[in-house]
Amino acid sequence: MQKLVRSDLTPIEVQVYRFQMYDPSTDQMVISKRWGTRVAIERIGGQLIQKDAAQIPYDHLSKEIDGLTDIGYVPVKSETGWQAFP
Repeated sequence: MQKLVRSDLTPIEVQVYRFQMYDPSTDQMVISKRWGTRVAIERIGGQLIQKDAAQIPYDHLSKEIDGLTDIGYVPVKSETGWQAFP
């Protein structure tokens, strides 16, 4: 996959995935309420869901956690551009 970049080398769009993680309180794998880049998911020990992938604008990633979206983010691209639906 080729990344589009701005002149300052910040990616314009990134590939994100839904992912799951083990929840010790329920002893089950649960799907996260966030989406994340492959690197971020691997860093936190999650398992990405390959079929649930999307290209999103880089600035849709959370400012709180590097490589993850905000809780409840759902990437939807319409004719008018990207929208995030909680």
